[in-house]
Amino acid sequence: MTVGPPAYALRPPDKRKDHDLDHYLQVAESAALQAGNFIRASLERRTSLGLTVNDKAAVGAARVDLVTEVDLQAEEIIIPSIRKAVTGRHIFVGEESAFLTGTQALTDDPHWFVDPVDGTTNFIHGYPFVTVGRAGGRAGGRAQAASWGWEGGEEGVSIGLLIRKRPVVGVVYNPFLQELYTARHGGGAFLNGKPLHVSDTPTLKEAMVATTLGASRDRTYLNLLLFRLRALLLERLQAFRVSGSTCQNLAHVASGRLDCYYDEGGFGGPWDIAAGLVLVREAGGTVRALGGGDFVFSMGQGNLVCGNARLVEEVVQAVRAADNKMWWKGVRVQVRGWGSIGAVVLGACVISLVLGGRKAR
Repeated sequence: MTVGPPAYALRPPDKRKDHDLDHYLQVAESAALQAGNFIRASLERRTSLGLTVNDKAAVGAARVDLVTEVDLQAEEIIIPSIRKAVTGRHIFVGEESAFLTGTQALTDDPHWFVDPVDGTTNFIHGYPFVTVGRAGGRAGGRAQAASWGWEGGEEGVSIGLLIRKRPVVGVVYNPFLQELYTARHGGGAFLNGKPLHVSDTPTLKEAMVATTLGASRDRTYLNLLLFRLRALLLERLQAFRVSGSTCQNLAHVASGRLDCYYDEGGFGGPWDIAAGLVLVREAGGTVRALGGGDFVFSMGQGNLVCGNARLVEEVVQAVRAADNKMWWKGVRVQVRGWGSIGAVVLGACVISLVLGGRKAR
């Protein structure tokens, strides 16, 4: 059975409220389902006629940050659908339109963040990914996807709403598995209407953890990413996954399919995480900055870690230890490059710092 746009008319907003979150959630669900149906129909065109694929990066760079006409057209379905159903001043930030026009500063006004196809590269390659988890999906969706030669996609439509700079509504829809994740502030998180909760896995040794590599091919960034990954694996991490879709990873943490997700700057912008933040928090999860502090939503790129509080703390500590080791490793390499004279100079600087600290006390 195909999941489609609701057969009922959208309920008008409650005029007694400044912002009717239930109405906004229904609007986002409807828009996501409409776009998802379009994306699913585009699969046949992908296999028979091909896709027009462009690269967002500068000419000569690696082709890793891609966009198709499906992304652009899906965004053109979502934003007008929401715009005509809301009143007052609402700001719309779509991934593809933001790439073309830039993003504005975040204000207290309602901001809708739209990622029409999160996992574009997966979509382009027809990357098959079988999802088996502890939260109930729709078996019919998997069967239909398989009939197309598609075993399940790690792509999703993501729509998140912030009001007064706080994420309050989140919808993630996987059109190939026909899984609709929904959440609003104070109302819980759901998958196809069934309540969600993050996993209670107690330690990394029993956990499945995911990350996203992102589009950067900067050598320093990749060295840091791999060094941190090595540290986590040495913690005897049970399983590690890289799926290519930030919004799906966040949704899977909310559903308990993934125990923890961390991102070192791999997400491309606020449209990747706005919906997922609501899902994870409403499912009882914790979201922090990867360095251990509070996660602060911004209009740019960033890093985060989410899951149950215990696992989040384990990941933060493992990453912190890895960063310290990498820093000292860098110092040792630098000293070897300086030779014996450089080592003497470095030693003198360290002694000076120690003695200076003692005098200050």
